[in-house]
Amino acid sequence: MSNMETKIAVALPTRGFIFAETLISLKRNGLTDIHIVPGLPIPDCHNEATKQALASNPTHVLLFEEDMVIPDGTIEKMLDVNGLITVVDYSLGSWKCTHKNKAGEIMFGGTGCMLIKKEVFDRMPYPWFENDKTFDAKTWKMLDVKAEYGGQDILFCYKARKMGIQIQEVPNLHATHLRCKNLDKVQTNSGCYQFFELDYENAKPIKSYI
Repeated sequence: MSNMETKIAVALPTRGFIFAETLISLKRNGLTDIHIVPGLPIPDCHNEATKQALASNPTHVLLFEEDMVIPDGTIEKMLDVNGLITVVDYSLGSWKCTHKNKAGEIMFGGTGCMLIKKEVFDRMPYPWFENDKTFDAKTWKMLDVKAEYGGQDILFCYKARKMGIQIQEVPNLHATHLRCKNLDKVQTNSGCYQFFELDYENAKPIKSYI
């Protein structure tokens, strides 16, 4: 890293599997302090992985999801921005995960690749991450149309902005979002992935990971 005093711990929430390319890209960017939490609801995975990451006393926590791949040098570029919260954009189908208002301010970014200074978690009440499917993004002019998705990424950024924290991005840089399309049938619930462990003998789901 460019700053010898910088220490980054990775919080990696997972629904139970991680792409090999995801771990390889972290290693190629010099990150080895990785805290993986599977098997909990998505917001709880984010909270628990972040708590574990913070226990190693880092200067930053990198939220990094199980199906993300970043180019070499990405972390250096994120550190150079020197924001309290810095995101790298990526796609979810045709939908970009970083959204700006008419003034050009970032209203929210995806937690797939988000670098957060420790002081943000010190200042923000727990739980940091939660879902609210009734959340109407238009009430704070986050989007030009109503958003019926109130996931942990949007609500985290909403809380941060209410605290006066600006969300910044690395310009002209995109992460690759491998998504989870290769694992049986993907179901969604207002943008919240739902996967099932299958009982192959009886061909029915036996456990849900939401």
